[in-house]
Amino acid sequence: MQNKGLVAINTSNISAVHRRRLTKNGFLKEVLKGWYIPSSPDETQDDSTSWYANYWDFCSRYITEKYGDEYIVSPDLSLQFHSGNQTVPVQLVIRSPEASNFKTDLQHHTSLFHMRGELPPVEHREKQNGIMIYSLPAALVFSGQSIFTQNPTDARAALAMIGDSSEVLSILLKGGHTTIAGRLCGSFRNI
Repeated sequence: MQNKGLVAINTSNISAVHRRRLTKNGFLKEVLKGWYIPSSPDETQDDSTSWYANYWDFCSRYITEKYGDEYIVSPDLSLQFHSGNQTVPVQLVIRSPEASNFKTDLQHHTSLFHMRGELPPVEHREKQNGIMIYSLPAALVFSGQSIFTQNPTDARAALAMIGDSSEVLSILLKGGHTTIAGRLCGSFRNI
């Protein structure tokens, strides 16, 4: 399984006998009923190393198994992803038309929130490291203003990746986003 790059292991990927043996000896940790991640046998139960090391790979597989590509994470998290910040959030919000507004508790006080909602147009979505996120221009337009004050380094890095204003201009003009346009103009001037 490791040679195939499987990090999130579903019970359908492994026999019950092997799963029990690997779990008993500390090579697998259960995250959710039927879902496991690899771990080191010398890790204690409270050790979070394997969880944080495998978080994004686990989420990618688990969410894709549940929704296919019919989901997206928030614009703010998408902006952070584009800037290279892959810090594990306390709660990862997933929006999908198939979701039913429920929370899935994960290890070490993290969770997923499955929010029912419409997806942005296909041209505003892309997959990065297995996670469906907003494209960079769409993330800049649709992120809340708090991302610019709470995560200024991420916002600056994302703004600096825009090569031409037409990348965000088309989205701004289609939606009539004058307030957001003003905020982005000020942000571009600032950098």
